[in-house]
Amino acid sequence: SQSFVMGGEHLAVLRVQDEPSVQLLAEVIHTHRLPVSGIRFSKCFNQVITAGEGGSVKVWNILSGQCVFEFAIESGDGAITAMDIDQSGKKLVTGTENGSIKIWNFNNGELLHILDKGNSDEVTDIQFTSVIKNRYIVAVGWDRTINFFADTGEHNQQVQKPISAWSSTTVSILYSLAALPYL
Repeated sequence: SQSFVMGGEHLAVLRVQDEPSVQLLAEVIHTHRLPVSGIRFSKCFNQVITAGEGGSVKVWNILSGQCVFEFAIESGDGAITAMDIDQSGKKLVTGTENGSIKIWNFNNGELLHILDKGNSDEVTDIQFTSVIKNRYIVAVGWDRTINFFADTGEHNQQVQKPISAWSSTTVSILYSLAALPYL
């Protein structure tokens, strides 16, 4: 059978039976004390990673629905507002309402790196991406800048300042990064 996982205030797992008369069996899992602010799937470990507005990160076994690990970010960081998993499925990057960006080993809660974008404006989206053979972490937020961090361990930052054509709303990175000039 297959499962479809979705998050809102709670995490729901919809299991699809393989029989001709397809039935959706909904199982609601109470995941976080406050609303879920992010959800990602790690193919590498067959796990779902959720983040709550209270600053907790939980790792779930997709087959059993059980929480296998949990850790919390520092309370001073505020709510997690954005997150992504790298291409290997082993690292998690989080952005928060106070602008902090951190890279985690989500299987043991170890903080691997802190990235400095130079201000405390909220991070509204964050993504691991590759351009040609280079890997980057791209973060955007209410500061209306696109922050590029090389995903090499040194995390050198490059910033694209806003241009006049951008609206005053949050910049989105849902467009294809392939359209950007090569870095």
